[in-house]
Amino acid sequence: MGVADGIALAHKLRKEQKVTAVFTGEGATSEGDFHEALNVAAVWDLPVIFCVENNGYGLSTPTNEQYKCEHIADKGIGYGMESHIIDGNNILEVFTKVNDICIDIRQHPRPVLLEFKTFRMRGHEEASGTKYVPEELMEAWASKDPLGQLCQIPKNIRSIE
Repeated sequence: MGVADGIALAHKLRKEQKVTAVFTGEGATSEGDFHEALNVAAVWDLPVIFCVENNGYGLSTPTNEQYKCEHIADKGIGYGMESHIIDGNNILEVFTKVNDICIDIRQHPRPVLLEFKTFRMRGHEEASGTKYVPEELMEAWASKDPLGQLCQIPKNIRSIE
């Protein structure tokens, strides 16, 4: 995440209208590197988007056992940073919101924290499985599969111009 700050700083110093994006999971938001990167980006108004894929579990630990705030996006408040919560399973919402934010950051450089609410239907790695996840939660998220949702969109609005 700190490398993303460095890239964003280089763009800012060169007066390039570019945006740097960096991705992490919810578990990493409890690490010092995450907080250091957000702090530096906020203080220096760096054009960087911090994207957090929040699937509700850091490895097998539920997020409510990792931090006290309701949403990861709430962590941006402490840094005076704009934050948004996005349905990470809604392809059109992801595209539209991220595109709009990128356009604005190019004109008004600043960091933005994005929390993508999503879920992983498999274990954190091949060896781990999902026995710690309640079956009803698996079923609820299975119904929100991004491809399934996209296939339900009427054909006349499927193309993005």
